[in-house]
Amino acid sequence: MRWLLKSLLLLLLGLPLLAGIAWFLLQQQLTQAGISQLSFQIRQLSLHQIQLQQLQFRLDGKQPLTAGFNDLSLEWRWPAFFRPQLMAIRAAQLDLRLDAPKTTAEATTPLGLSALASEWQLPAWLPQQLHIKQMTLDLPCPAGQCQLGATLQLSSPDRENWLLQLALSSPAQQLTLTTDMQLQLGKDRQLQASVQLPEQFALSLKQQLDGLYGKTELALALSPPSGAVQAFLADWQLVVPEQVLSQFTEPVQLFVQGDWQLPTSATAQTSAPGLPLKTGDFRLLLRAPTPVLIPNLGLLKGEADLQLKVADASINTWAASAALELTELQLPTLAAQLNQPLPGIRVKLDTTAAELNPTSLPLQLSLQSLDVTPQALQLQGSAKLMLQLGQNISLILEDSAWTAAVPALQLPDAEINLTNSSLSSTLRGRWQAGQWQLQHQGTMNSVLTSPQLNTLLALQLPKLELSQQSDQPVQITATASLQLQQLQHPQLQTTDWQLHSSVSGSLQALQLQGELSNTPGLTVQYQAQLDALTKLSASWQLADIFLLAGNPLQDSFRAWPELLTLQRGRLAASGQLHYPAAPQLLEAQLQLRELSGLYDRTLFTNLSGQSTVAINPEQLSLSVPQLSVQQLNHGMTLGPLQLVANYQTALATPERGVIELQQLQSDFLLGQLSVKPTRLDLSQPAQRLDIQLQQLDLAELLRQHPASDVVAIGKISGQIPLQLNAQRQLSVSAGQLSAEAPGGRLQYRNPAAAASSNPGMKLVFDALEDFHFSLLNSEVSYQADGTLTLGLQLQGFNPAVQQGRAINLNINLEEDIPAMLASLQLAGKLNDTITKRVQQVIQQRQAARQAAGAKP
Repeated sequence: MRWLLKSLLLLLLGLPLLAGIAWFLLQQQLTQAGISQLSFQIRQLSLHQIQLQQLQFRLDGKQPLTAGFNDLSLEWRWPAFFRPQLMAIRAAQLDLRLDAPKTTAEATTPLGLSALASEWQLPAWLPQQLHIKQMTLDLPCPAGQCQLGATLQLSSPDRENWLLQLALSSPAQQLTLTTDMQLQLGKDRQLQASVQLPEQFALSLKQQLDGLYGKTELALALSPPSGAVQAFLADWQLVVPEQVLSQFTEPVQLFVQGDWQLPTSATAQTSAPGLPLKTGDFRLLLRAPTPVLIPNLGLLKGEADLQLKVADASINTWAASAALELTELQLPTLAAQLNQPLPGIRVKLDTTAAELNPTSLPLQLSLQSLDVTPQALQLQGSAKLMLQLGQNISLILEDSAWTAAVPALQLPDAEINLTNSSLSSTLRGRWQAGQWQLQHQGTMNSVLTSPQLNTLLALQLPKLELSQQSDQPVQITATASLQLQQLQHPQLQTTDWQLHSSVSGSLQALQLQGELSNTPGLTVQYQAQLDALTKLSASWQLADIFLLAGNPLQDSFRAWPELLTLQRGRLAASGQLHYPAAPQLLEAQLQLRELSGLYDRTLFTNLSGQSTVAINPEQLSLSVPQLSVQQLNHGMTLGPLQLVANYQTALATPERGVIELQQLQSDFLLGQLSVKPTRLDLSQPAQRLDIQLQQLDLAELLRQHPASDVVAIGKISGQIPLQLNAQRQLSVSAGQLSAEAPGGRLQYRNPAAAASSNPGMKLVFDALEDFHFSLLNSEVSYQADGTLTLGLQLQGFNPAVQQGRAINLNINLEEDIPAMLASLQLAGKLNDTITKRVQQVIQQRQAARQAAGAKP
């Protein structure tokens, strides 16, 4: 008896302890499963049933869930000791809130068809009865959370035949979507399902599976959306475009039917790679009698029919046909460039049912514009496609020819318009996993216009090949020829231009080379590299220009100086271009070899030298390390001349730079003329050049400037300070000239002057008839109007006058230099062009004087 009392006491004390331990372990399991905030109220509990007045919990995870049940009943049975099996779940109310999923990427494992066929089973824990009278679903949507109502009933008398009925409703729009599904498991598996939204949407699916044999039927009908459907979609921020509502007036129908057999596991392992079906007979039919919106493309209507037969895991028979119309294309960038709505396109797909190569599927594609008016874009073309199946699936494009006529097109980000454009091209290509290639040939003819450009454009693309291997860069090989007929531009003479180019490499590193030429004979070779389509490095070479045969530069560019004429010699140039500038944007080298010609009224012969131009985004530099001219003739002869100089300026103000004059010297009148090294800042209002004259021969001066009554012997030297004002007018003030020792001889014989009645003047003229001078000084000044003033101081004697007594003379002379040089040029008859220009200058000077009131 005492033993029994002790046992009862231990049991009474141990049960609460065991219950506490069990509750603690249960809490740990719930926490590990992500269940929290658990609360419940038990109404009734037995060995086969539990009734809860309410049950609430939260399930944390990638997409948190909160559930609340009212009047929940769970029933189970005990097929084995301590192994309960859930039989039924019933609830009067379920409030379910599903939060937005957490953004975490997770790899998914694809499901094989054979595994689906062999393992098509429902979870063992699923009860045979599940009935929820009323559900409130709070689901994540673009606006935050959206609410739906639902009812759910699932039942099965034997766990092989299942019936599911689900209704989803939107109380605000009074819409109800119903789903009925019957599932039969066991040997002959069968699924029948229907989803309906009255007068809006209907989906019917029948699936039978007997072992590895199956039969599938799918039918879909979609009607134009009602106002309630549109309001429901708006809650989910899905707006049906207005063009769809206006065009979509008839239901769209889709029908799929197929009988098929899956390969066994052993067959799949031993057979050659192919389709994941052993046999099959399929048909797909799509009807869209009124346009349906395809996102980011446009409206599509028409009919498509596809039939396919599979035998031994390979396609045995293939038939496809489609007649579709694509309208209101949604390509805003292209439409803006065309400056008009894009026309519709008729698409046809066709192939004939036949016994085929088991690994080849042919398809014929053709496109044609719907609008055939001259003002609309015209597109027409066809292509033959071949899909090759096998271990490596590939798609082959062959016999593809396309033509297009574009009335008007504006290039993006540029004021360039193309009108009356016609294009034609042929395409060939091949794609397979890991590699692809495309070959193109084509031509384009168009009229190109812009605010400063007008030309007839003809582009020929005889070769364009694009290819890619795996993840390697896309490789490009191309040759192109561009013809610009009667190119008009403010800086160019109207003529024809041609550009021939070849391209090779990848988009990361393109190599380009070619030739630019025009009808006058200008030819430029170039080589370039374009990195990542942003960095350009190029070099170019101008083919030697032999001026005896013509001057293509003058015939090509309007900027050629109008007064400059090159008659003989050779020009050559080369350069480099860098974009972005690194460090120079443009570098050019120019070589001049024995050029002869004239500039304005100056003849020059054998001009030779070289110069280098460098341009960066901010500065222009010109270097002339060597320049020589054999002879200059502007009425008087000068040369040979040597020049070394540099010029630097800001690119924004090229005319206001700095000249570093390192050397300027020339032979002149059997002596020498030179300029001291100096720096000229053209941004300043005035410049000064100090010209040094050495050993100028007076006899040579009179030979070039002939005078019948003067003879002179001697040499003079001196310095002329030349001033250049802001109006680019020359002047000289206080220039100095002196005779070199031991002096010279001056003979001036003028009979009219010698017969003067003035004794003083007669003595002067008598002395000048044969004046031997030991001192000759002259102060030189030159005015901007061209007047030269010489103040001569002479010391010497005439052996025949006053027994050779010393005589000092002061003489002032004035000379109109432009008029003198003009007369010398006319007298010398240097060139017909120069003669005409001199005569024009004389006439202009006379007209200017008469306008100023001078007597003719």
